[in-house]
Amino acid sequence: MSLTSFIQEKEVREKFLQTFSTPIIEANKPMLAPKVSFRHSMIGTAFDYLLRFYLERVNDGKIVKTEWIANKAMAYLDSENQLKAGKIIEGAKSCLENCLQSGFITNDLINYSVLLAELDMTFRAGVECRSKGIATPYDIKDLRGLISIINRDDFKAREICMLNPDFGEASAFVGGADADIIIDDRLVDVKTTKTIEMRDKYFHQLIGYYILSLIESDSAKPKLNEVKIYFSRYAYFWSMKIDEIISQDRKKFMSFAKWFERKIKKRKTEREQHQKDELKDFLDNATVETFINEKGKRAIKFSRS
Repeated sequence: MSLTSFIQEKEVREKFLQTFSTPIIEANKPMLAPKVSFRHSMIGTAFDYLLRFYLERVNDGKIVKTEWIANKAMAYLDSENQLKAGKIIEGAKSCLENCLQSGFITNDLINYSVLLAELDMTFRAGVECRSKGIATPYDIKDLRGLISIINRDDFKAREICMLNPDFGEASAFVGGADADIIIDDRLVDVKTTKTIEMRDKYFHQLIGYYILSLIESDSAKPKLNEVKIYFSRYAYFWSMKIDEIISQDRKKFMSFAKWFERKIKKRKTEREQHQKDELKDFLDNATVETFINEKGKRAIKFSRS
């Protein structure tokens, strides 16, 4: 489970809809970076990486980074592909360092953003992604178009820029929740979509992030006062102050936030119990063998009986 899947569950979605009115976006904007690649989902994830790379340059000295999600894909790969993934990650870090020094986004960095996106999607899906191993010319043209229309002043931080931040233990309650960017007191979600529209799930996700930030209560992180969506193909920002969301009915909001917290904590307990039950079932039906491995050391092998 993740925040994305949690908010789309029937009970949770209905509770959101009963509590909040999804705003309508009225923006007649031209598309500045039309789709070129046919790999739409992958391009969206690759652009998330490329934008964060760009922001490391724009907000030098103000950046707070977390581990790339792509790193976590290693758990879903066999030993041969783990080696390949490790080379991709190390290559991407080296390429990024060179680009930060030069100030230029190279095709090599764009290629690495695609490879990291494929690893990222492997982790989120829990299954190995069929990687092409290289960005196509269409991928590169698409991503270069997206990065070229950014107004850097829109992403300048006064004090802090957090890349792919999570919400500590609160994220763990929902099985994982990481935002795209936090710039000072603004949470920014990036949507590489063909239209500018506010869907229920987009708005609910923003509210979910805000509530997780309240649950986390990390004094080192800035207090969120605004949520924003960056529609990357249009270089367009939609934004809403947190006070605007809460002031619709403050008492109703606080009641919802408490319900949300109880619900995700209960889900975490259920998830942990399920994992314990699965482990017990495995051990109850497992055969244990000892053998000498290739290093001449004693090892244990478990298998289902």
